[in-house]
Amino acid sequence: MKGFTPGVGFARQVAQATVSAIIDAGVNFGIDQALKAARQPQLMLHPLQRQTQAQNESALQNTADSVDRLADQTRLARVQTLWRELKQASKDLTALAGGEVQDIDHASEGRATDIISNLDQIEAELDVFEDRVQEQARVFNVLFDRHIPAPLDPADSYTARERFNAIEKRLAVVSAALRKMKAQRDKAA
Repeated sequence: MKGFTPGVGFARQVAQATVSAIIDAGVNFGIDQALKAARQPQLMLHPLQRQTQAQNESALQNTADSVDRLADQTRLARVQTLWRELKQASKDLTALAGGEVQDIDHASEGRATDIISNLDQIEAELDVFEDRVQEQARVFNVLFDRHIPAPLDPADSYTARERFNAIEKRLAVVSAALRKMKAQRDKAA
């Protein structure tokens, strides 16, 4: 399978990819269904049916709002998962470098609350983190080749999803390099 590294973390990689695919499919299906329902043509109604039509429109709006809230909650959960993965990778790198691993997360206090700002912060921290991984990979004589995502069109409605996928791929490459470094360390010990 493309993008997967066999070894200790293979099952976790497959599970993460599966969860991401299921979340994406569910969110896309819900949004598509809500949009289809909203675009149905308006029928000529008898005056007695107007009140029912207004109730139906209100219910339809509530459904669309519910789908939007569900999609936002799903994206927020995905952001939190990315933060946890980045934090764990950082701990692993610190342990490899011989530093003291601390379990306190001060960074979460200053994080943004919206999805796009969180993605911006994750990408910025991942840029710096990849530099640290590259330096440590040289120490262990491990090849670390960053994943460089394709440029995204900001006008595209799927940009957030593509950013999620790109960050996940970058974290997968980092995790694979960390596993190789751990194997080198264990082999030398």
